[in-house]
Amino acid sequence: MVVSTSVVDNNRVIVTYVVRPGVGVRTQEVSYSINGGASRVVYSIGNVNDFEPTVVNLATGTNEIVFTVTDAAGRVGMYTVQVIAVNPVVLQVSRG
Repeated sequence: MVVSTSVVDNNRVIVTYVVRPGVGVRTQEVSYSINGGASRVVYSIGNVNDFEPTVVNLATGTNEIVFTVTDAAGRVGMYTVQVIAVNPVVLQVSRG
């Protein structure tokens, strides 16, 4: 999985994720959590519709966003992004 982060303005951070599974492997699910909180599913193979971009507020300070990808064989990969917010910011997560 490749994740890119860019700042759009003073209070919005956009994280776009791209999953590149191996040959012959299907991605089962993509989720993320913020600061160890509950996971939010942003892609699931059982859902034929793409999920809408997720927008959440981030607290001031360091925010750790952990993406988890599970393939059809049950293998799990993780990618961590840290966002340090000087002021409260809005995080938008969308599929690339």
